[in-house]
Parts: sequence; C-alpha cells; structure tokens
Amino acid sequence: MSGTAEKMLEYIIEIYICSNCEEGDTTLDDFLTTYVVFMPINQICATLISIYKAKLQTRVGENMDLPLQEKIKVMRFILEWHDSSKETFFEDPKINLFLEV
Repeated sequence: MSGTAEKMLEYIIEIYICSNCEEGDTTLDDFLTTYVVFMPINQICATLISIYKAKLQTRVGENMDLPLQEKIKVMRFILEWHDSSKETFFEDPKINLFLEV
C-alpha cells in the first residue's frame, strides 16, 4: 500500500471497517500498531474528523445512508483503536481532545 498517511487511513476505514470482513486479516491491526511511525496522533484525529463530518454528495437514486455509514465506520475504527491500545488510549491528551469533538 502506498500513498499519503491520510489516504492510507481512508482506505483502512473504507475496506477494513465493515461487518463482514474476513477473519485472520491483520491489516487493521498492523495499521493500529504501526501508525505512530508515519502518522502523528493529531493527524489521525484530524483525518477521522474530516471523514466523520464529510458531507458526501449523493445523486438521485443513490443510497442516502452513505454519510451515516461513513460515520459508523469512523466510530468502529475508534473502537478498534481503543481496543488495540487499551489504557494508553485515554492517557493521551490529544486523543481526549479529539473525543470531546
């Protein structure tokens, strides 16, 4: 996978945060354990906020639930992030600020 850190996060949320993902795929876990090397927490939080608040343009006949689905994916990502980092998740003041938004 190549690209900017933001694009990688968008891809992870789009592809690996779903209800029917394959068991045994470690891509999400790999991202959550290595993001600190290439993406600071404030950048990850800003990207998550922009995805969450994005107003997806829908055309006539398209699924109107897409913005809601994107918000659910961001929330699931945050839960996975929390599960992977446990207690340290709430110890970071940047994450606490992000959660208040």
